[in-house]
Amino acid sequence: ARLKAADCLYAGISDHYIENVHHDALVAQLRDGIAIDAVVADLASDPGPAPLADSRDVIDRTFSGDSVDAVLAALRAEGGDWAEKTLKIMAGKSPTSQKIACRQLQEGADKGFDACMMMEYRLSQHIMAAHDFFEGVRALIVDKDNSPVWQPASLEDVDDTAVAGYFAPLDEGDLTF
Repeated sequence: ARLKAADCLYAGISDHYIENVHHDALVAQLRDGIAIDAVVADLASDPGPAPLADSRDVIDRTFSGDSVDAVLAALRAEGGDWAEKTLKIMAGKSPTSQKIACRQLQEGADKGFDACMMMEYRLSQHIMAAHDFFEGVRALIVDKDNSPVWQPASLEDVDDTAVAGYFAPLDEGDLTF
């Protein structure tokens, strides 16, 4: 799902919401040396209710599994419109990316900010060297046929060793702080 501003606040991904119309004022105040807390107090607003909140219970129930297969099984067992829509969305996504994302969430839960950023950087570099990123861009942006051909094509064919490789240190060097 794509999160809106209210969803990001609700999920704790962000702390404040500042409308785009205040972008120039935000930049100007920060350049003028005004403390960020004061800038936020001046410009932040309420983005409204979080649509994500309405699905929280079903998300917690169905996405609590420790693998993509467990999540899919929970969605099938859940039934209903939301679960069916989610299953359909997941069926169109890269099986490799789904397994990477699952592992990323599990590993990231126990890491601090710097370690998560290093993991994100590693993932971005390894993913850019693999097939599915370019295939997704081709299918959705270039050709717009919305028919990606993932490699491998099924979750069962995704090798856990290959997934682990996406988390490996980079030959060219890792992100440093």
